[in-house]
Amino acid sequence: MINLRGAAGSNEGIELYDGGSQVWSINNIGSDSDSFQIRRGSDDAQAIKIVSSTLDMIIGGDISGSVTSTGSFGRLEIDGDIQGGNLFITSSGQSVIQVGNNGTTLNKWEWHRDGERKWVIYNDGRTNGLAGQDSLVFKHGISSDGNDHINFYMKPDDQDVYFEGNVTGSSTSTGSFS
Repeated sequence: MINLRGAAGSNEGIELYDGGSQVWSINNIGSDSDSFQIRRGSDDAQAIKIVSSTLDMIIGGDISGSVTSTGSFGRLEIDGDIQGGNLFITSSGQSVIQVGNNGTTLNKWEWHRDGERKWVIYNDGRTNGLAGQDSLVFKHGISSDGNDHINFYMKPDDQDVYFEGNVTGSSTSTGSFS
């Protein structure tokens, strides 16, 4: 075991060199609650940071793997939020995004702009919801808006679509709704 010690609040670690150039550094961040990090030496970019107080891991680049060639990353399990700029789900076969829970709560997809929810689609697991348990609901508005903001919903026991507002169309320009 190698033990590195320094004054409180200081950074202790290991620097890896190729000739005279630092390639990587592995160290704790004394000024950041003793978090752990791996940094690239050429530009001091943070590759990985683990926050000591929460065990959150921050990745400075992409994570990739190949299910077919190495078996790596065939499954990713996260306890908490996944945040990023883009999320791409691809597959050479069928792609499935599953949202699930237990009990009588909602499974939701929400769309936000400027920090405020604008749209939500949810499977209503509640027994007292407007459309009944396990209905699929499409709704507009902010999180605190009530059932009066539901646009339409579908029940699991029939093929009908239930609209909560007007359905409009133009018979003169498109020939629809004649």
